[in-house]
Order: sequence, then structure tokens, then C-alpha cells
Amino acid sequence: MYAALIYPNINLTNSKIVKESLLLYDNLYRIVPEDVIPQDNPDIEDFNREYGLIKEISPTPYTRDVYEKFSENLDRWTQNAYGISHLPESRLHKTKVYDELMKIIIREKILEFDGEWLRGNESFIGSYMLYLATEISTRNSLNLVTDEPSVWVCQEYMNYDGRLLNVETADDNVFNTHSMLGVYLYEYIPSNIDNITFDNIIEFRDKYRVERENFLKQYMKFYNELSKISSPIVLRDALESYLKEMKSGIEEYKNACRYFGAQRFVGLRLVSIPIISQISNLFLNLNPHMKQMLATLGLALSILWELTSYKQEVKRIRKNNPFSYLVLLKNLGFSNHQRIRNNIYNDMKELIYD
Repeated sequence: MYAALIYPNINLTNSKIVKESLLLYDNLYRIVPEDVIPQDNPDIEDFNREYGLIKEISPTPYTRDVYEKFSENLDRWTQNAYGISHLPESRLHKTKVYDELMKIIIREKILEFDGEWLRGNESFIGSYMLYLATEISTRNSLNLVTDEPSVWVCQEYMNYDGRLLNVETADDNVFNTHSMLGVYLYEYIPSNIDNITFDNIIEFRDKYRVERENFLKQYMKFYNELSKISSPIVLRDALESYLKEMKSGIEEYKNACRYFGAQRFVGLRLVSIPIISQISNLFLNLNPHMKQMLATLGLALSILWELTSYKQEVKRIRKNNPFSYLVLLKNLGFSNHQRIRNNIYNDMKELIYD
């Protein structure tokens, strides 16, 4: 079974990301407190009532572990989280926060109570929710998908506790833990996705189950195998070995999607895969040949960097990490990408050029 956690919202209002995810995944999950009833888009609500493919995970069993990890760097998360200080207020349901952490948050006036919710700085809440989503994903072997591009700016703190690492001096042990590897699934969405109904999606899943599963299976195999490699030479050979197999799976999947009448494919969906990995260090210094091989596969590894100190560090990050999300946004011309909202692009551009 292939499954994913949709993050960060309790309520699903974006039919498009749900359709895109259901093209690939057998089941979808979301984080929902036990006493909360989601208020979904009517189409999503009707679909889920009939098929039950979108399920709920309570945050309660995970909040203590998140508290212990998150509180170690609490000061860092309160200071310009995401490197953006002008974000509006947001809210966080109180049952998503362990009691001890909630006491600290209220005592330090980081957030304040608003009924059943904690309200305050959006960047701080986003940082916490990303940590919670990662904990749930890694402990349940779920991929993590989102329709909020800005949340990936701070992905790297989940792997490295918010440190902007110098690769040359990094402790090797930091790479030997569960981490989330960002993966771009490139041009896999039928261009007419808006006109595809949820019933069409179910028909497709039943008719082309093998092609759909092979597509994801090859991606997962690709990254799981690479995660065991610690030699740049072996890494290069592995990339070459998987090239033909990966391209074949992608083409089979796209041919299956002709079922929808799609003549072309769009989209650049960022998916995060939980792995135990030493590979992160290798991908910070890929040579041009390896980069081209990844481009040929139609994907890019994205070791994403938290930018608490972005004004001082962004040039070094851009040099050391050519696959960072910020750089990819710039290089892939997201200023003209209709699916990225203008305000998000402006935030990203500020971080890229500052």
C-alpha cells in the first residue's frame, strides 16, 4: 500500500491536490484532533463519504515526542521562523500540542488562547506543524504532500534541528537518523485535471492499478536504494542503472493517464519521503553529470534548508546546495507558474535575492 499524509490543514478545500494525490496513493491521511469534525469542500466530502479513502490520524500519540524535539530549539523557532517576519496570524488546535509545551507557549506569550485554538504568529505555528507532520509521517512510513509551497522553506530543520550545516564540518552521525527527503514528481498530472471527476479517478485507479503502483514503486525503490549509498562513485553508477527503469515507469503511467483524454502533463509536486539516510551529504555536492542525470529522470532531489539566518547564509546555501527549493523556484521560472500564488512567489523571491 502507498499512502500519504496531506498537510497542513484539517479542512480539505482544494479538490485539485486531493485528485492529484489519489491518482497515485491508495489512501490519504490528515491530522485531525479527536473532537474536531473536518469541514471539507462539498465534492471532497461526498467523495469520501462514499469511498472512505481520506482518513484521520489523531495527533495525541505524537505530541510528547514532538514537544521533546521541538522545545530543544524553541528560541530559534520563535525568532523569524522561515526567515520571514511579516506573516499574518494563524491558529493551531490545542490538542495538537503537548501540555508542557502549551504551558511554555502561553507563559512566554508566544501564542494565546482563542477558545479551543492557540492563535499567533503564522511562521511559528507553521514550524511546529511541519515538525508534527514529519513525526507522524516517519513513524507511519507515509509520504508527506502539501499544497503550501512556502512550508518547504524550513524543511531542513526537521533533518538537522534547524542548523545551517557546513558540509565539511558536519557530524556524520546527524545523517544516520530518520529524515524526510524532498522529491519532485515532475509533469505527472494530466493537464485537464480540473475537468476530471472523483468518479473518474476511482475508475482510473481500478483500471490502471498496476501502472499506477509501478510508477510510485520505482520512485520509492530509487530513493530507498540510494539511501544506502555512502560513496559518490557508487552513487553515480546507481543513478545510471536506474535511469532506464525510471523513465519506463514514468512513460507507462503517462500512457495510462491517456484514459482521461490528457494530451500533455503539468505540475511540479513536492513529496517528502521518510528514509534512514546518509545520502544527504552526497547530494550537496553533485557534479554536473549527476545533476543532468537527475534532470533526465524528470525529478530533483531537494535537500531543503531552514533559513533562520538567511541574510548571512543564503549565498553559501545557494553555492553548496544547488537543489534547494529556493534556487529551484528561481531556476524553474515559478514567477510565471499559474499554480503558485503571487504572494508566495514574492516571499520566495525575497529569500532568493536578499
